[in-house]
Amino acid sequence: MNEISIEAALDYCRRYPVPKVDAERFLRHLSTPPNALVDMRDVGWLGVVLNRALDVNGATPFEWIGAETKILALDLAARALQEIGARAKAMSISAVHILMTPAWAGTETALREAGASPIYHDLDMSHADGEWGDDVSLPEGWRWVGFEDSLGQDYVELLRRSFGDQPGFYMPSEEEVLRGLRETAAGTRILIDENGIMRAIMRCRPEKRYIHAIARDPDCRGLGLGRLAMDEARRVLGRGPIALSTVKENRAAVRLYQKLGFATESEMVTWLLPVS
Repeated sequence: MNEISIEAALDYCRRYPVPKVDAERFLRHLSTPPNALVDMRDVGWLGVVLNRALDVNGATPFEWIGAETKILALDLAARALQEIGARAKAMSISAVHILMTPAWAGTETALREAGASPIYHDLDMSHADGEWGDDVSLPEGWRWVGFEDSLGQDYVELLRRSFGDQPGFYMPSEEEVLRGLRETAAGTRILIDENGIMRAIMRCRPEKRYIHAIARDPDCRGLGLGRLAMDEARRVLGRGPIALSTVKENRAAVRLYQKLGFATESEMVTWLLPVS
C-alpha cells in the first residue's frame, strides 16, 4: 500500500469529491494519515479508516473520501476490504464499520466473504415545516444556555453517558469534540436544571436546517427531555423544513421523531468487518 501525504490526498479529493463527505475534517481531525489511508487511486478510489473516532467496542468507521467513479466493481470491493482490514490491524483496531453508501451497491457478496455482517441501520428523516404543536414548558428553574468553554468537560461527559453503547455512536477525542463545538456554537444549546446541572444537549446546523445531535441525561428518562430539545431546535432554526439522522435501533428516538411528524427519507445499513 502506498504512503501519501495529507495534502496529496486532499488534492485528489478536491478533484474527485464524494458527496456529503468532509474530506479535510476526516483527514486532519478524525484519522492519522498516512497509516489510515486506503490508497486505491490506481483504480480510482481513496478511502480512510477514521481511527480517531471509536465506538464503545473499539470499532471505527471507514469512509470513501475520493472517487473517480460512483460504484465499486465486485473485485475492487474485495480488494478494498482486504486493504481496510490491513490498515485497521496495523492500528490495533478491533473492527471497522462500513456504511453501505451507493459506492458499495451490489457488493454484499464480497462483504460476506470477508467475514462482514449487517450491524445497524441509519435513517435520514425530515419534517416538512416544523409544525408539531406548541412548545412544552420547561420545568421550573430550568433554562437553555449557549455553549462556552467552561461547560466543555460536562458536555463531553453527558455525550458519553447519553449515547453509551448505542450503535453508530463514535466518540472523537475531547479536543476534537470541543473544537467542533467552538466552530458551531451558534447552533449549540445546553439545558441546565435548577441546580446548575447539565441535563440535555441540542446541536444543530442552522445554515442546513439540520439537527446534528440530541443527547439526554440517562438519569432523567421519562421527563420528556427529547421533546424539550426538539422544541429548542425549532426555536433556533425557525419554522420550516427540518432534517436529522438517527439509528433505527435507537427505538426511543425514532418513536419521538415519528410522533412529531418526521418521515423517513432513506435508510442505509452499516456492516461490521471484524479485524483478525
